[in-house]
Amino acid sequence: VLRDDSIQCWDGIWWLYALLALVGLATYYPVASFLVPNLQFKNKALDLKYNPSFMVLLLQIKLVQSSVIVFYSDAGRREFHMLLWAMLIMYSFTALHIHFSQPCLVKKVNRIHVCCFLVAAVAVACTLVVFNFVDTSDEEGEEGEGSTVRVA
Repeated sequence: VLRDDSIQCWDGIWWLYALLALVGLATYYPVASFLVPNLQFKNKALDLKYNPSFMVLLLQIKLVQSSVIVFYSDAGRREFHMLLWAMLIMYSFTALHIHFSQPCLVKKVNRIHVCCFLVAAVAVACTLVVFNFVDTSDEEGEEGEGSTVRVA
């Protein structure tokens, strides 16, 4: 596979492709977001059923989380810090929401979900703490390969 330098992105027909993709996304995503949670009640094999409004909220949180990961995945130190904060906020919010709304019809599962999201939030918080105390720069101020721990 070779790169063709004659192709210009966002030029000519690219705008038409982007417009068609936007129209497809605008029609598909709302229907899928509100239809999928209601299909769980039609499936008799499912043991765990959730409140449909919670499922819609969870789908939106997953979309935001995926978007944040995609846009900040190939970023530097500052952007990685923002990614961690976004994940911490989303995991904490989801744990609190599950705790107060009890969306699963099997109540024991709600406690398990809260614990899982809290463990994820604590893991991200620990990563933030370690991230703030690890210095990856060498003496000239450039990023190095190794890590040294700063002691305050």
